[in-house]
Amino acid sequence: MLYMECVARWFTPALACEVSGAETLHRWMDFVELPSYRKGTFESKKEEGKEPSGCKFFSLGPNGYADDRPVHLTVPVVDAIRDALRPAVYTAVPWPVPAADERIDSRKHLSFAGETECRLPDGTRVPGGARIFVEKRALDADPDAAQYYAVLESLKDVAEIRFT
Repeated sequence: MLYMECVARWFTPALACEVSGAETLHRWMDFVELPSYRKGTFESKKEEGKEPSGCKFFSLGPNGYADDRPVHLTVPVVDAIRDALRPAVYTAVPWPVPAADERIDSRKHLSFAGETECRLPDGTRVPGGARIFVEKRALDADPDAAQYYAVLESLKDVAEIRFT
């Protein structure tokens, strides 16, 4: 356990260094998250009976969510994003915080280090050059496809929309 905590304490600043030089952030999501970008800002999910996380969670590259979710958002790391971005702090100590209860300052168990997670506070503006890639086949198969097409239309001023 002590050895793995040393690894976590090494990984966290290494991730911070990677975040400081990152050119692009990635987020893989489901269609239900799309409306949260309508204001042109990053906003956390608001689930009934739960406090919002206060941030959006991003990765520096592909991770375990990349194949499971039909929407992929890429965000260029401009100065305003870089200034607001916070890398996750990883730990090897058992960390029983469910993903739904994570906040901007929550620690993350080292077993999730492959996510290379970093976080942007709610209200951060979506920068120009952001792109939303949508799996068209998955969208057309969704029972709420018409609603999500309308949401995507409303997001054209926020990000470039591409169908794959």
